[in-house]
Amino acid sequence: MNDNIVQNIAHKLFLARSDMLEHELTEQELSFLLKEKSEGYCLKGNKLIFSSYEDRDHYVVRHYFSEIDSDRTDAEKTIILTAVSIWKKSLRGDRSTAGLFLSLYEDKINVWQALLTSECSQYEATFLADQFIKHSRNIDINSLFHFFSTIYNKYNKYV
Repeated sequence: MNDNIVQNIAHKLFLARSDMLEHELTEQELSFLLKEKSEGYCLKGNKLIFSSYEDRDHYVVRHYFSEIDSDRTDAEKTIILTAVSIWKKSLRGDRSTAGLFLSLYEDKINVWQALLTSECSQYEATFLADQFIKHSRNIDINSLFHFFSTIYNKYNKYV
């Protein structure tokens, strides 16, 4: 329950596209959060303050992750569309929130293949790939080479 509260707060701050890391809590939110040990945030008075943008973004991606059923038949498409949406919302900074989101699925789907077969533009696909590389736990150099070779060959036919 507490994790959901923090995820929802992080999501609201993310959608507001502000550089704020703090949120004023309602009495009910505060009473729930006071019962648990905080991780990546602290409580000061009636405010929740994230330790960093990375900590806030960690809760943001867990919010999105909790909303997607990865066992659905169209899960890959939904995951990539969600990653694109996150990426577009986070263009204001140098954060790689969409890549962090994709890394949560790297054991469930082939992210590289999903990006190649998606309806993303080459610009979106390469930016998502770049962000994913930053957070991936297991980078296969052959998959990486195949991905970028395919993008290059698909969109640079004049060469």
